[in-house]
Amino acid sequence: HIIYVLADPFVAVLFFVLECAIMIKTKLLCRLTYILKKKDTGGNSMYINEISIRNFRILSESNMDFGNNLCLMIGRNNTGKTSFMVLFEKFLSELSFDFNDFSVKQREKILQFDSSTDETELAIQLILSIQYEDSDDLCNISEFIVDLDPSRKDVHLLFECQIKKDKLLEDLQNAGMITKEKFIKKYLPNYLEKCVY
Repeated sequence: HIIYVLADPFVAVLFFVLECAIMIKTKLLCRLTYILKKKDTGGNSMYINEISIRNFRILSESNMDFGNNLCLMIGRNNTGKTSFMVLFEKFLSELSFDFNDFSVKQREKILQFDSSTDETELAIQLILSIQYEDSDDLCNISEFIVDLDPSRKDVHLLFECQIKKDKLLEDLQNAGMITKEKFIKKYLPNYLEKCVY
């Protein structure tokens, strides 16, 4: 599957060239490209059939189904096209998340963070649902295949950015004169951890 994010349908070629340049530049994006693109040999290859996003900017609860070989994202400004691409970039590179990457609803909860806060509810999540065949090279996803049923040909990868609760609570107590709100807005990146399950 090839994903194009378009504000105007006439810039498809430009976005394709840009996408290729980004993929060549970043090894991790190249690995994702291998998963995203179907081989032309009868479709018997690994591909992403659904992407779910939770708590990231404007994409607080979003699901995208990839039933065709070509997926176009066309929409007005401020509808999540750029956020979709930035989320992949942040998970697949050394870029860090910050306070403003959380959805508005979750930011309010983060500012009220205390010992009763469920940090798992606040996590930014990207879930890739991947279909594969027996003939596919599974080296990139084998550690994530946990179902022992040989008839299952799908795997779900969860990319998650979560708050290190204990460390944040400890440092909030020792913050001194700075207000809780200012401390969290400024230093939250130091308490965020990216994981893949």
